[in-house]
Amino acid sequence: CAGLQRVVGGADGHTSGVVLLGDARGCFPPDLGQGVNSALGDVEELGKALDTAGGDLADALPRYEAARAPQIASLIHLMTFS
Repeated sequence: CAGLQRVVGGADGHTSGVVLLGDARGCFPPDLGQGVNSALGDVEELGKALDTAGGDLADALPRYEAARAPQIASLIHLMTFS
């Protein structure tokens, strides 16, 4: 899983963002119970990014990605090797 994905070539020819949260973002096996915890952290961080960006989604999504990527990478590592 690559986390935040960009969908290019919408109907209007512009790029639109897609946000993945929880299990979808981190690709955790659902039986490990990390999806909800991760999703709550994702939602909190996305809210902070939107506040910082003044509600501008195009500005907020890269901020969100940068803020969450280290935590998600650590969780994936933990789930893979524990």
